[in-house]
Parts: sequence; structure tokens; C-alpha cells
Amino acid sequence: MNLKSRSTGLRVASLLIGLVALLLLAGCGDDKKEEGATPAQPKLACEVDLTVEDGSFSKKAVTCKPGTIKITVTVPSSADGKHGVGIDGGQYKDIKGAPVAPGRSTSLTVAVTKDKYTIFDSYKNNRDKGYETTLTVK
Repeated sequence: MNLKSRSTGLRVASLLIGLVALLLLAGCGDDKKEEGATPAQPKLACEVDLTVEDGSFSKKAVTCKPGTIKITVTVPSSADGKHGVGIDGGQYKDIKGAPVAPGRSTSLTVAVTKDKYTIFDSYKNNRDKGYETTLTVK
């Protein structure tokens, strides 16, 4: 065996050993969560589903238990203009969610304690037009 073929064999062997080492290292990991991972959603104590109707929401009053609640406002495709969702009361002052166009839904998830709240349409002056629902948490 000449020196050149021996040198080539050593290089190939070194490359194969390096490749195996990289594959082994790639399979190793840690138990830490990836950065930017979505945290687990809290268990909901209540879900409030409202639909935009002619000049108001579908419910005038709702009751929930204390804890995390999700308020969803559905805007039918037949609705006239955008609508949104918001909450006032307890520890919240004029908290607003994103408005959406007809045919879509918007939601707001908040933690509530025993108290009275107002769920309202957060888009422009829709609240003044009567889009409100009383939320009692007990």
C-alpha cells in the first residue's frame, strides 16, 4: 500500500467517525422547552358565547364562576359592519379585544373574581348603541 492510498483511507475513516459523532450528538437534547413555545392554556371556568344581533348581543346577562373565562363574540355575515369584544369591571378598565368583520369571531380570555362586569362591543361607538351584556361572577 502506498502512502497516498493510506492517507486517503485515513481521511475517509476520519470523515466517517466525524459523521457518526455528529449524528449521535444530533440525537441528544435536553428537557427544556423551546424558546417561543406556546404555553399551555389554562383550564376555563366558563365560556361566554355571544352573537351580534340587531342592535345588541344575543344575551343580556350571563353568570360564571371565578377563574379564567373566554368571551367569544360571533359576527354573522349578515351583520352591518365590524364588531369587537371588551370587558369592564373588577380589576379591568376598558379592556378591548380585536374587532372583526362580518362572518368572523373574536375572543378575549381573562381571569375574573367574584364581582360584576360589563362585556361590551369594543368597536368604535357600538357600546353606546346597546351592545352590552352583564357578567356576574359568583
